[in-house]
Amino acid sequence: MSRWIGKAISVLLAAVLLTAAFPLALADGVGGVTGGEMENITWILDENGVLTIGGSGTMPGFSEDLGECSPWYGEAVTAVVIENGVESVGEEAFCGFDSLTSVEMADSVTYIGESAFANCRNLESVSLSKKLRWVDRYAFFGCAKLAELPIDDSLADVRAEAFGNTLWLQNQPEGIVYAGRVAYTCKGDCPASVTLLPGTKGIAEEAFAGRRVQRVVIPDGLTYIGNAAFSASSLTSVVIPASVTRIGSDAFEWLEGLTVYGYEGSYAEKFVQDDSGIIFIAITGLCPHCSAPLTEESIVRVEGTPATYTQTGLTEGTRCAACGEWITEPQVIEKKPIDFVIGDISGDGALNIGDVTLLQQYLAEYFALDLEDEKTLLQADFNGDGKVNIKDATAMQRSLAEIA
Repeated sequence: MSRWIGKAISVLLAAVLLTAAFPLALADGVGGVTGGEMENITWILDENGVLTIGGSGTMPGFSEDLGECSPWYGEAVTAVVIENGVESVGEEAFCGFDSLTSVEMADSVTYIGESAFANCRNLESVSLSKKLRWVDRYAFFGCAKLAELPIDDSLADVRAEAFGNTLWLQNQPEGIVYAGRVAYTCKGDCPASVTLLPGTKGIAEEAFAGRRVQRVVIPDGLTYIGNAAFSASSLTSVVIPASVTRIGSDAFEWLEGLTVYGYEGSYAEKFVQDDSGIIFIAITGLCPHCSAPLTEESIVRVEGTPATYTQTGLTEGTRCAACGEWITEPQVIEKKPIDFVIGDISGDGALNIGDVTLLQQYLAEYFALDLEDEKTLLQADFNGDGKVNIKDATAMQRSLAEIA
C-alpha cells in the first residue's frame, strides 16, 4: 500500500512541476473557457470568443515566422478586451485573425506593436487608448472593414503603413492625411508646396516618400520626423523648427539639392552638419502670411520717418520678399509736442520786442539763425507760412501791440 501511495505522490509532484514549467495553460477547456499567463500578463478566452487580457506592464511580442505564436493563436477570437494596467499590444499578437470584429483597450496602453492587428479583415470596431503614443509598422494594415479610428491627440509616433489598406484611409479626403496630430501620408496628388497644420506633433515614417512635394513648412511644436519621411521625393526645401528633436537617419535619403531652413543651434542644424549633402540656412522666423523662411536676404527693410513738430512720423517696417506683405508694419509716431513759445527767437521763454529786433537783424544779415533746425524755423516763422521774412517781423509787432 505504501508503495502505491509513494507513486501517487510522485505523479502529483510531476504535475505541479509541469504546471510551473508551462504557465501558458493554467486553465484549459474548463466550462469552455481557456486562459493562462505570460509573466505579468494574463489572458482568458470565454466560450463566446471574447479574449480578455489583464495584468500589468508590456505584452510580449510574437512571430509566426519564428514559430513564436501567441497562446491564443488559432482560436476563434471575436473580440479583444485589454484591461487597465496593460501597457502595450505585442507584435503580431492578433495578426490575421479573421474572426476578430472588435477591440477595446484601456487608456494604460501606450504602444501597439508591429503587425499587431494586421490583416484582421473583419475588424470593424476599435476603441483606442487615449494615452496611445506609438503605433508601429503595419499595426492595422489590411483591416479592410475598419472605417473609424478614434485617435487621440496623445499619438506622437506612427510608423510605415500602420493604417494602410483600411477603410479609414480609403474614406479620407485627398491631400494630407492626419492620424491624430501626426502627418500620416499624402493621399492622391501631393501638392508641390505643403504647410503642415499648426499643432502637428510628428511626421510619420515614409509619409511623403516618393512623392512630388517640393517645399514643406513644418510648424513649431512638431518634435520628430520619421524614418524615410521624404525619401526619394522631389523635396528641395524644408523649414524645420527648433522644437524638432528627432529626425530619422534616412528621412531625406535619395534627395539632391535639398536646403534645410532652421535656427542656429537647433537639432536640425546638427543633423545637417552630419550630412554633407544638405545645405543649411539659418533663419529668424517665418513670414506670417506665406510661411516663407525669413533671412537677412529675404527681408525688405523700409526706412522710417521721424516725427516733427508739424508732421507725424513712421517707425521702420519690414516686408517679405516672397509675398510683399508686411512682416512688421510701420507704426505712426505722433508729432513732437510744441513746448516753446512761437516767435521766441531769443529763447528767454517769452515773445517780446527783443525777438522782433533779432529777426530784423537776421533779415539785415547782422544775425545768424539756423533755419535748418525745425525748432528755430518755427520760432522765426511767426505767421506759419513756411518762410522767414519781414511779414513775420510785422506779425510779431502786431501781436505785441495786441498784448499791450
